[in-house]
Amino acid sequence: MCILTIVRVDQKRYLKLTPVASALEALLGEVGFPKVEVVPTVESLDRFSAEDYAAKWDVPRFDVAAMDGYAVRALDLPDEGSAKLFNVRGRLSPNSADTGSLGKGDAYYVATGSPLPPGADTVVRVEETRFVDGDKVSIGVKLERGKNVSQRGEDLRRGEVVVRRGERITPNSLSLLVYFGVRHVRVYRKPRVGVLSIGSELVDFEKSKRGGGVYNNYAYLITSYLKRLGLEPRRLGVVEDDAEAITKVVRRVLNGLDVLITIGGTSVGLWDNTPDAVSEIPGSRVLFHGLRVVPLKPTGAACVEGGGGKSFIVLLPAQVVSAALSFHEVCVPLLSSLSGGGPEAFRSTVNGLLVRSVENPRSIEALYLVELRMENGDLLVSPLGWGSNLMSNLLRAKGFIRLRPKQALEAGSRVTAELLGSYGLLC
Repeated sequence: MCILTIVRVDQKRYLKLTPVASALEALLGEVGFPKVEVVPTVESLDRFSAEDYAAKWDVPRFDVAAMDGYAVRALDLPDEGSAKLFNVRGRLSPNSADTGSLGKGDAYYVATGSPLPPGADTVVRVEETRFVDGDKVSIGVKLERGKNVSQRGEDLRRGEVVVRRGERITPNSLSLLVYFGVRHVRVYRKPRVGVLSIGSELVDFEKSKRGGGVYNNYAYLITSYLKRLGLEPRRLGVVEDDAEAITKVVRRVLNGLDVLITIGGTSVGLWDNTPDAVSEIPGSRVLFHGLRVVPLKPTGAACVEGGGGKSFIVLLPAQVVSAALSFHEVCVPLLSSLSGGGPEAFRSTVNGLLVRSVENPRSIEALYLVELRMENGDLLVSPLGWGSNLMSNLLRAKGFIRLRPKQALEAGSRVTAELLGSYGLLC
């Protein structure tokens, strides 16, 4: 019996479609412990801390006035409906030196943040008093002990962790580090990322456009996403659809990079040479090529070991919607892990109401771009039309939702949308 095998000349291979979860498990399983460096605290914004940093003293350091007013002893205050004169012993500001003890019937004027004099336990607000003459004030309210006072350590206790290892340094935590006099911090090094466009029809935007061709605009899409993550990507230009040329260029540019993102040549056509070219690099292992989700099917990833280190190559398809969504599904968790924050640190999701019904008729998972808008206090999620290369859709999109195989969602359903970048609602 003879079995006839038909080879299609217009197709080089069939994609082995891997579920996204399995692909990410294989990819992130190759990520080792992120490298650490020391940077000035004032330059550490949005970096991931490589160690815990704790409060060096109690905040506040001592009992302080929480209001402008008069510091007194609560037991000296009059009963309700009556008033009492207090002797004003002095005026205190936040930088005042120690004072004498406060005695019976005494008061000190205190500005907000001023240390309470010994013996005082309560602050009566200025608007609840009446100044009588140069050294007396009339108080006619009854307050419980500790009113309008911030107790020592009420905000932070000495030794309490203010920035945890693996936590992103925010404007708020950076200001606390400065407050505690931390001049340098240990952070995880930013991954070094390059973006390479592949396609004989492409023209490098930085060079003169002669004799037609298409500008490599998708390189700017991806590098812009990378900059939004706080990274400093390198644009590496264009290489033609030739396996040997791709291998040669990738080997050259990979040196000094943690991640190389290629755009184009990842599918199954005659001129889709990127997977084969990457496989020819010494020390290269293809982790997956093909994802079981549309429109990300031609996406792939490899790791390359050599020279005492490991680099990653992520192969993005050259369809604009596919490239954008592949970047967020594969590159974002990889770069987040390499940055020291774990795979979810760069991801942002929101919950909203679906404006119209949407259905995935396929037997595999599907991602749909969505518009987002606020209306009467609700976040509304509007699915956009289907198309892996519709630039107008990406122009309008703020995020995307995922549907299981054969899943249908009715209008009014509550859905979770992942933002296209952490600034997705602001763009």
